[in-house]
Amino acid sequence: MYNKVVRDRFKEIIDSDNKVCTEVELQDFIKEGLIKEINGKLYSKNGIKYDIDIVYNNKYSMNINLSGLISQCEQLAKEFSTNKIYCMTKKTYDRYMQNGYIINMRGKDYYRYFDNEFWLVNMI
Repeated sequence: MYNKVVRDRFKEIIDSDNKVCTEVELQDFIKEGLIKEINGKLYSKNGIKYDIDIVYNNKYSMNINLSGLISQCEQLAKEFSTNKIYCMTKKTYDRYMQNGYIINMRGKDYYRYFDNEFWLVNMI
């Protein structure tokens, strides 16, 4: 079954106008013998050159300490007796306010998630 999935995906990419695959898919195609990589270029078994864009999976590490934000949200949750807090930037707040998603109740702003569900807004 695995071979069929790989072959079907390969055919889908080759038949499309926008030839894009992931790095993992490319390795699967090579393992299945559907494509060869020679000097950084991709070729079929018959020597036809393929121009396929490869999407590489980049790994990023972030060193962000969210303990301050979490503590702030815990304090707001206790103060306003809610467990629904929406942390948003000023830009997001302005856009939501413009579209009517922000509602002021009891002197505090709430994001209207559904018709009857409101999330306390916490600006970050």
